[in-house]
Amino acid sequence: MDIFVLFSRQSTRTGRFIRHMLRGSRYTHVSLSLDEGLREAYSFSRRRYRSPFNSGLVREYPAHFTFINGDIDIKLCRASLDERQYEGAMARLNSSLERGEDMLYNLYDAMALPLGKRVRIEGAYTCVGFAEYVLGEKGISNIGALERRLTDVVYEGSLDSYLDAHGRLLPEDDRFFDKCGGLSAIGDFFRLIKKLERRRRAMRRAEKAGTAA
Repeated sequence: MDIFVLFSRQSTRTGRFIRHMLRGSRYTHVSLSLDEGLREAYSFSRRRYRSPFNSGLVREYPAHFTFINGDIDIKLCRASLDERQYEGAMARLNSSLERGEDMLYNLYDAMALPLGKRVRIEGAYTCVGFAEYVLGEKGISNIGALERRLTDVVYEGSLDSYLDAHGRLLPEDDRFFDKCGGLSAIGDFFRLIKKLERRRRAMRRAEKAGTAA
């Protein structure tokens, strides 16, 4: 039973920053797919191209990457799971999809990753943190660490060539490239920080209550 892990080399400003800071990998983004053709893929990423802070759990369409970056390098790996592992992974993925609106992009973890640190917040993930969670992996420090752990390589090379062979699926009502002004993006940033801080305070209260008990 397989889940496919797609590593991609994004050339957005965020992608270039990640490449500069995380020198252990050529790749800057991770997606999970339930099929080799990448028709059903998921990640923690931006919902709108022009607002990096309007982010969370998304159904991802790799064809978007070519519109943003032109052709890019990808690496597709197979995570082969036994029945128990696969059922656990699917349970975590389905649970995440059911509560998708309550899940947050973990900006703090994204900022800590280049320093070799992690900031864990319940229900909040980066792309690599979400892949780690769904796959049931432990001790993943960054994208390069996950890449090195997955040794069954299905394909490595041009995304354009891969999509030519497998099809370029896009949603019927594609709003990914809807215009978003600078003020809206700034608002998204502060709303995300507010939600993350609220989540962290709730975690601290729960920890204190557990210690007191």
